[in-house]
Amino acid sequence: MATTISLHHHLESIPDQVGIAILRSQDGSMIQQPSGTLLDHDVQILYQMLLEIGGILVSTGNTSTGSEKGGESLKRFTVEMGGGGGGGDGGEREKISYSVCVTGDGFVYIVKRRQ
Repeated sequence: MATTISLHHHLESIPDQVGIAILRSQDGSMIQQPSGTLLDHDVQILYQMLLEIGGILVSTGNTSTGSEKGGESLKRFTVEMGGGGGGGDGGEREKISYSVCVTGDGFVYIVKRRQ
């Protein structure tokens, strides 16, 4: 858990980050609740996306669909939204990105950034 705590400080120092969360990759349970403007609902959707694209493989019952013994390597994906043309006011919409990183030690780190 000490690695998670020290990494948390690095996540907090990411420029333009507006929220972070840390989960267990095996089951999606929260290690650190979402902070800032990152919502629990957003975190659950991103975790589900990670499962759907095969970013992590989890065991189901006695049948293993992945490697629970640290065999998973670092994986990352980013979802970007907004930017470009705004609504009816002619202004630009704020661009938001969610970076999701799965580490070999069994954690999922999610960082929400304003760009």
